[in-house]
Amino acid sequence: MNATQYEELVTDARKSANEKIEAAKEKYGLGTYSRYEIDLSTATIRFLDDKGLEKIRSDIQVAGSWSPRSATWLWSWDNESVPEGAKAKLAQVREFGEKNDIEHIMDSFEPCEEGEAWTVTAIAAQVLAAECIYRAPGANNQLFLLLFNIQRPA
Repeated sequence: MNATQYEELVTDARKSANEKIEAAKEKYGLGTYSRYEIDLSTATIRFLDDKGLEKIRSDIQVAGSWSPRSATWLWSWDNESVPEGAKAKLAQVREFGEKNDIEHIMDSFEPCEEGEAWTVTAIAAQVLAAECIYRAPGANNQLFLLLFNIQRPA
């Protein structure tokens, strides 16, 4: 993939990701809940209100993690602490990177600024047709998640 094609891919992926995030905010109130609980063993996330009531849930795939301190991006396939079920679909993203010779989609990398973390996650979301992206902040890094099958509890 040449530089122009990559820029077009980035533009399309970021636009699509932003539209999906806005749609999830509008439809589900994503981003308005007090807290979230991630269960990597079941590859799910739950969003809870201030009383601890589940408001929405979703299946997830961990795209990767970004560390502001070290300015690094670690794809989930390079992270042994992410269970296979929470990253299995990412093999398709890596294959896409290899097929199109996109270095940052084939391997974890540094330096990485936050915008680039969003970009590679947006590309992953586009490749996998994710419903939305969610960044879960942590003490030392930010976990970038792809959301699938977002729903309200029955």
